[in-house]
Amino acid sequence: MLEKAYALWHELEQESGQKLLHYTGGLDIGRKDDKGITGVLLACKEHNLEHEVLEPDQVTAKFPGVTIPPGYVAIYQKDAGILEPEKCTLAHYWLARVHGAVTKMNVDVTDIALIEGEVVTGADGRMTLVRLITNDRDKATVKKQNLKRLFCITVVANNAGSSVAPAAFFAVNAVLTAGAWSKELVAKAEIFKRPLAPLPPALLQTVNSLSVERQVVNWFRPLKNPEHYALGRFPIFLVHLHHPAHLNSPSSPQHPLGDLRFYYGFPCFGADGGFKCARYDHFYEKIQPDNLELEHKRGVSTEDILATKPLIETCFPGIQDAKSQEGEIPSNYIRSGVCMFTNTPDGHFVIDAFSAVPHRKPTSNKAAKKGSAPEATTAEPRVVFISACSGHGFKFASVIGQIAADLSCGKPREDVDWLSSNRFVPKLAARNSML
Repeated sequence: MLEKAYALWHELEQESGQKLLHYTGGLDIGRKDDKGITGVLLACKEHNLEHEVLEPDQVTAKFPGVTIPPGYVAIYQKDAGILEPEKCTLAHYWLARVHGAVTKMNVDVTDIALIEGEVVTGADGRMTLVRLITNDRDKATVKKQNLKRLFCITVVANNAGSSVAPAAFFAVNAVLTAGAWSKELVAKAEIFKRPLAPLPPALLQTVNSLSVERQVVNWFRPLKNPEHYALGRFPIFLVHLHHPAHLNSPSSPQHPLGDLRFYYGFPCFGADGGFKCARYDHFYEKIQPDNLELEHKRGVSTEDILATKPLIETCFPGIQDAKSQEGEIPSNYIRSGVCMFTNTPDGHFVIDAFSAVPHRKPTSNKAAKKGSAPEATTAEPRVVFISACSGHGFKFASVIGQIAADLSCGKPREDVDWLSSNRFVPKLAARNSML
């Protein structure tokens, strides 16, 4: 998936005429025997990814702004980089409109129902809904090839200032990417309540097991040698850090990872030119997605800001404010941001496709038999469910969009069948909420 994602980001850059991906190189840092480090090294070797394994002195020689403790190593991959998410999202949005997509902003989906309608197909392959079929008498007047089961998607404005009126949209297939709102959508959409065509049990269990967590990221101004942390001279990083402060962290003194936590970050980049870093999963705070705006208004605490202190004091001397007192916000602190992670039990994505037609078994992401022809595009309404990216999904957005299009048209995608919710069935009962 990663190689295809890179290719599609480059394609988006060409079509949009914008620079979206910045190559910086990337460091995975940790003890030599850490599971995450051995896993990265194994993946590099299995997939023939160019990489270097660096000892502490080699890391500092290559990147003077970085120091790592004795016993740690860094795996360096030169092809890692940064995407500009706002620009990427807008590029996808505008190119979708150029290619005929209809978009509605600032609306909530209130229902998704399955209906029948009379449809005509034009020479260009586009289908037009002529009328809804609500009784057997009307149904008898429609040619068989023009009678289609359709999804009726109802939306309403989600804020008082919106000019969007309640509306209904009709589609042969539906792709659901509700993220943190997946539970809410499944709970209210009619297609998931119908006794003859319920949500596949494995997916229903998976959706109910999703964990929505508050995530905080911090920005700091370099205090020494700012050039060492500049875009083009400093890599992105993921640090597996063992630190005594973690044993008394707010997330729990009995944390299953003991003194180990994961951190990530980026070079100085963007409007404020700050060094961005965060602790992965932060304090494991569960939140309701509709409360995110309240979280923004509430702001962040000193505790939130100091969550990245163990990382900075261990690995980034040019960012550390050595003069700040214990429990004091560093003088070079710029700002923080609050977002959400929607986590699955194993930290991977969920990609599922199933039929919405009564009495039909859920479909698979792959063909029934090797060499068999893919399903016809309009044979039956299909639901594609893609969500819960566990905090690391955006870099795959380009290829996941392509996967969603293929699955909604009934094309087999055996390469992502391992991401089906079926993988969780034997595990959900014994789920460990701490990844």
